[in-house]
Amino acid sequence: MATYDSWLQDYDGWLQGQPLVEYEVDYDDDEKVYFVLEDGKVYPHETFNTEEDAQTFIKWLLGE
Repeated sequence: MATYDSWLQDYDGWLQGQPLVEYEVDYDDDEKVYFVLEDGKVYPHETFNTEEDAQTFIKWLLGE
């Protein structure tokens, strides 16, 4: 019978082995807002007034 601890041991290192997510900031001229792209796709429901705010959000996503 598998226990929670054995699950952690079996998958230890799995997350570190996954490809890194790439984030970048883009600007919408029509809406006049910045937004974050996650691997080329728009991060949902998040817009920012400044590029600095979008960069701060990326840092938060990365746990920095």
